[in-house]
Amino acid sequence: VLEDVKFIYGDTDFAAQELEGQLLSESSDAIWKKVWLDTNRADILNATQHPPKFTKIIVSVDPSGSGKDTACECGIMVAGLGIDGKGYLIKDLSTRTSPENWVKIVQKAFIEHKANYVVYEANYGGGLVEAIFRTLNISIPKKAVHATAGKDKSTRAQPIAALCQKGQIRLLGKFPELEMQLTTWTRKDKSPDRMDAFVWAFTEFFDAIPTVRGMGQLQIY
Repeated sequence: VLEDVKFIYGDTDFAAQELEGQLLSESSDAIWKKVWLDTNRADILNATQHPPKFTKIIVSVDPSGSGKDTACECGIMVAGLGIDGKGYLIKDLSTRTSPENWVKIVQKAFIEHKANYVVYEANYGGGLVEAIFRTLNISIPKKAVHATAGKDKSTRAQPIAALCQKGQIRLLGKFPELEMQLTTWTRKDKSPDRMDAFVWAFTEFFDAIPTVRGMGQLQIY
């Protein structure tokens, strides 16, 4: 377990808290810092760089039950695990639309990016997700994940933020809406749809994360 904690938090702003038992002062600041994202942005248009090769690609979904203007967006991320062991954000397809429409967006992304499977948060709308896929006769591999009771969103997000700071997670391009949410969201704000999908995506790639944060077992459907 200690090795897992060191892998996630070593040489990051969270190290003093997680490795040395020092509590960080309470603050309304966001978990992510913009410099972490900018520093680890892979410029795939740069002629000296080549697009990474992936061992796994997934489509991650934070479901939304409505397309109304007052509803949260449906968070949809396409992410890949590179042969270099790093996680890469490929696409942010998040949108505010009906469940029927975002399921079709997910299906299209799954096909276009040759993804291995879809991962979605089942705490809210889990049954809805399965029902819509069945209604639309869409059959693709899916994995439901469940947020552990008592663990707030910031707790689940912290290991991912640490990995971003360490350079274990990189962005393939610019994602203004997601990056704004990552660098401004605090515990006082409403549910962060894009951030949730981002967190679930990269939790899939690093086995140490459930160990250090007790996020529970994944249930496959």
